[in-house]
Amino acid sequence: MRAAEKTYNYTINWEVSELDESDSVRVLPAYRHVNLKSTLTSVRPMDVMGLADGTLNVFGMVDFSKASVATQDDVSGIEVTFLSGNEYLGKWVPGDNSVMFESLLTSSRTNITGVISFTVDTHGVDGQTTPDGTDDREQKGYNVRLETNIGSDLYSIEPTYYVNANDDLVKKVSDGDYVNLPGLYASKWDGDQEYVYQYRIDGDTIYGDWVKEGSALFAKSTTNDKDTNGDGKVSCDEYYGTTGLEWSDKLNACVVSSTGDAVVTIPNTATK
Repeated sequence: MRAAEKTYNYTINWEVSELDESDSVRVLPAYRHVNLKSTLTSVRPMDVMGLADGTLNVFGMVDFSKASVATQDDVSGIEVTFLSGNEYLGKWVPGDNSVMFESLLTSSRTNITGVISFTVDTHGVDGQTTPDGTDDREQKGYNVRLETNIGSDLYSIEPTYYVNANDDLVKKVSDGDYVNLPGLYASKWDGDQEYVYQYRIDGDTIYGDWVKEGSALFAKSTTNDKDTNGDGKVSCDEYYGTTGLEWSDKLNACVVSSTGDAVVTIPNTATK
């Protein structure tokens, strides 16, 4: 026996994720609040989207502005999360029309929010050339410049080196957790003396300078004597000359990593 049909009237409020919004991706005004009417025996993702064929032209609903870091061509994945207030209702990805939302549209769910999330994942961290499942915009990219010859002060342009945003680059490279940094294993001979690259960090750029073999892998900062690893930032551990501390944005202070207890408030030069 066929179930009785019922007419649903509801509003879909379309938004983009916080990451995409901060990246200047916007839902076009015509799609921000869409009033829909549907007569159904059950509710499916395509019905929620108001499209009988089950497809959703996400790119037709949004604008990647000129100020956006990402572009439509950069997008490697799309996901739509449905919410009713703070209640999670389900997710949809292109091509997945099998999930049924029988109870999606009840009298208490006349307003539904569809949050569109784009994934930009064209490379991995640590110099990898394959995607790693983490959105590139949540990673940090360093420009890399390598001195062409010993003492030349001329630098070649190398591929951008990506790391996880909150990782300590100097520690990761020094410990061997991060590899593939351009020039890391390069060497050059001048007479009977071997030279290798020593790195220094200036903002978002990593410079590699030829130094005599046996020198420290990273140069100490020339602007702050507490920056002992030369990454251009002063961590809580470096500031206090200890270990086991980290920066807390919430407390605006260095805290004990294991307990979260505040140590003291200092200017935020710490590695986050």
